[in-house]
Amino acid sequence: MPDSAASSNQETTLPTNTTIRKDEIDNPTFTLNTTPFTTYGSTNERGEQQSNLSTRAVKSNTTAQQSQNDDGGNNGDNDDNDLVPKVFPEYEQENTDALDETQYDETRYDETRLLIPNAQRRLLPGNHENGENEDEDDNLSRIVKLAKRPSFILICCLGILALIILNLTFLPRTSLARDYRRWYGIHLTKSDVKRNFLRMTGIGKIHDHVSNEEHLDHWLQNFTEINSKAKYNMIHYNNPELLSYVESSFKKFGFHTEQHFYDINVPNPKAASVSLKDSHNLVLYRCDILEPGFKTPAFYAWGAAGNVSAPYVYVNHGSLKDYVRLLNQSITLKGKIFIFQNVIGGPSNITIEEKFALAEYYGAVGVLTYTDFSRSEFIDSSTNKIDYAISRGASSRIIKIPTIPISKALVQPILTRGKAKPNIEFADWEFFPEFDPEHNLQLQMEMEMQNQSYYIGDGEETDASTNEQGSTPQKLGIVVGTLKGIINDADIIIGARRDSLTSENPLSGHAIMLEIMRNFQKLVKQGWKPLRNIKFISWDASHLDLVGLKSYIDDSKAFNLKRPVLSYINIDGDVIMGSHFLIDANPLFNHILRKTSKYIPIPRNLTRSNTGCVERDISVIYSEMLNYEHNNEYNGRYSLGDEFRALFAADDGNDNVNDNDGDGDGDDDDDFNDDFTTLHHLWKKQDQLHINNNLGWPVSSSEFGFFQQHLAAPVINVKFANDEKRDGGIYVPNSNFYSRKWLIEQSSDRRLHLHGALVKYVGLLAISLSEHEVADYHTHLYFKEIETYYKTLLTLEQEKISNTWADLIVPNYLIYRYSIFQDLDTDDPVTFKQIVDQFSELMNLTVYQSQIFDNWNDIVEDGLTRDYPWYRYYKKLQHFAQFKVSNYKLTHLERDLQLTDQDITYLSNKDPQSFSSRKELNFFDFKAIVNSLKDKAYYHYDSVIYGNPKFNVKEAESWYTNRTVKSTFTQLYEAIDNEDYELTVKWFVLIYEKLINIQYKMT
Repeated sequence: MPDSAASSNQETTLPTNTTIRKDEIDNPTFTLNTTPFTTYGSTNERGEQQSNLSTRAVKSNTTAQQSQNDDGGNNGDNDDNDLVPKVFPEYEQENTDALDETQYDETRYDETRLLIPNAQRRLLPGNHENGENEDEDDNLSRIVKLAKRPSFILICCLGILALIILNLTFLPRTSLARDYRRWYGIHLTKSDVKRNFLRMTGIGKIHDHVSNEEHLDHWLQNFTEINSKAKYNMIHYNNPELLSYVESSFKKFGFHTEQHFYDINVPNPKAASVSLKDSHNLVLYRCDILEPGFKTPAFYAWGAAGNVSAPYVYVNHGSLKDYVRLLNQSITLKGKIFIFQNVIGGPSNITIEEKFALAEYYGAVGVLTYTDFSRSEFIDSSTNKIDYAISRGASSRIIKIPTIPISKALVQPILTRGKAKPNIEFADWEFFPEFDPEHNLQLQMEMEMQNQSYYIGDGEETDASTNEQGSTPQKLGIVVGTLKGIINDADIIIGARRDSLTSENPLSGHAIMLEIMRNFQKLVKQGWKPLRNIKFISWDASHLDLVGLKSYIDDSKAFNLKRPVLSYINIDGDVIMGSHFLIDANPLFNHILRKTSKYIPIPRNLTRSNTGCVERDISVIYSEMLNYEHNNEYNGRYSLGDEFRALFAADDGNDNVNDNDGDGDGDDDDDFNDDFTTLHHLWKKQDQLHINNNLGWPVSSSEFGFFQQHLAAPVINVKFANDEKRDGGIYVPNSNFYSRKWLIEQSSDRRLHLHGALVKYVGLLAISLSEHEVADYHTHLYFKEIETYYKTLLTLEQEKISNTWADLIVPNYLIYRYSIFQDLDTDDPVTFKQIVDQFSELMNLTVYQSQIFDNWNDIVEDGLTRDYPWYRYYKKLQHFAQFKVSNYKLTHLERDLQLTDQDITYLSNKDPQSFSSRKELNFFDFKAIVNSLKDKAYYHYDSVIYGNPKFNVKEAESWYTNRTVKSTFTQLYEAIDNEDYELTVKWFVLIYEKLINIQYKMT
């Protein structure tokens, strides 16, 4: 033991060139000295420590050499990597027995593994790793060393670059429009969407065992059933279930649905009656004014309640010339009840509200109106019982006398029982005007309304303190359904009115709108997303002077006035009234309206010569249709066969505006068989494809008229009007005689083909406008139409413009800050004739420039669909910039023709000093100016092109004759007619400023 201890403490010096093999270190017969191991420092210090430690090895050089020899001669060729560092702790031999060399792995250790300092740990067999891990570590180290070589990194980079180049080489050429759709996951092309929509809405098309016509009839039945639960449906308050049904339908189709409610106080009619009494107050005739089988009272919305008794007089149609004729015959009018006939469907230059105003002006204390169909050669009134129909309507809130509609059958005893005085001057009238002065007529109109003063619509205060009975607060409701688009530049709005003045109205406009939404939902399921938002709006209280619409747009949370509207498409009221196709539209859309009509199939023989038709169940009609389709007479014609495929294949989005109909296509009459044709052919046959582009007074009482005149939105309005020469039944507006039963039995649409045609037409219009990247406007047609209106103005007002005012000097303060003065470029005094000539020159230039602008927009549209390789992506960015600029100009076109606050200030201020002063008008001064203008003109929201000539009971007959023409450049006409020279100059200056701004943008 002492010897052993001594030998263990004895230091043995090893030669400096001695190396220690791995298997010697791993041999369990060696032990480590417990002397603490010195921490390594730098590389040099580590080398010195290795030299010192080599002298303390417990194993002799001889033993180490022997162990090395035992390994065999194969290791003699090993390189330096087979050697471990010379540095190791002091070893203590415990067992000198020879070890089986096969127990040790010949895998080499790296330096880091051997230099881990742990001098106090004995190396036991369980402490070292197995051979597999050592192989993995060694392979990994080889890979790392290989990766560090520059040549390897270069090869990898070149390989990746080669793959990229290979992919780019075979990358397909794409267009910006295609990229845009793919980015949003849209895989349907424009033609795919249109084609699929027309297939889904084809005549007799079956979906889930129900045809499209059955779907339409389902809507008509449901609306009729819900409406019949109330006596009338003026507002949501009258029948809440109706709004709930519309809202649930919107949501069922997957549209984002909103409701907006607004408070309203409106007179609710209770009952109306008329009595004829003699001089002894005995009742000669009395009746409650109702239609047979219905409880809906006879009334005019906003009409006044009252109970009046007075002599009566017949005033024919209640027009100005009728009153002049009566006064010329010295017939007393003041203090009497007026009875006049209301004309429906014919041309008229006066509204029913204006007739009431005239009657009140000429002394009426009450008004009774009726509609006469007995003299129509096309109608057998005894068979159709049309004489019992009551045509309701809307009065004005400023009318204070009671006004009641009545049927021809109920008013006939009053007009025939009284002893009329014959007068040859009125031989062409249906009745003589004067009756027995001892006979009095008593009108009683009962209304129910909340007992308070209120504001509604345009803010006019109305006193309702004379009501007989109070009522609970009422609400109107607007429902909006939105289909989100991917381009956020403008909205497309489709609207239809939900309110009606009867209990039987089938709401055919809503039936068509819901059917469009149902088919849009099917397109969405196929993967379609519109490029622009498409909104569907169910209007309320439209018969009440558009109160629902006005309340909605005044609500900034519901409607954003600053957001452009690409188009407002109106499904007009009772949209199916007959078979006469009519369109009112902004001239911007003339081309697309005519072109779209070519894709709409309809039966060729829509009309019947007979005055009525035998009642037939709708299911029988559907069976006939299905049998007809089964016999292949529908096949290929209404499911979009080869004819429509060819039409869409040829549809390149470009129209030739110089052809006879403006749609760029030839006659399509041969596209269908003898039983069916297209809407385009029917329209051309009826009216030569005429479109009413005068969006002034004729449309001022409708939703689309308000959008055009006050909201700077281009509009489209579609309907099938009644034509008693063609149609089998007479349409009576706001009567319970207009019902689903009338549509199925007496109208020209007993198979609901016209309903289906408008589903296809309006839906395809919305799709076409949405899918066209650049707004599909033709500005040349628009400004050409405006130029026509302007030339008409010069002709009508030639006396003042060319003669009276021609040489008058224009005050400098009216023009020196505006473009017209700069364009005149003269130092001499400016005359009125120079102003007019400069305006005419700009109008011609704008028409010319608009053609160039349209051609440029076509180029921009083509650029969006042009394919480019990947390395020319900058061209796509260029097209995208052009697209955004063109769309901004187009969607703000109507807004550029609208008056601004600055324009109002200019028009209202007559002080020359204010024009020379540069100080800003403060808010209170501006508000005072606007308020002062409220009763004088309709400036604040108006377009400078379209307007509604302000009615005045003192106007001459010529004013009524020209009012339609003067619905364009309305304010300019009024200034000239009022002989206001300064205001006329201002309007020329302002309109010139608008046009020069547009002309500049188009260049």
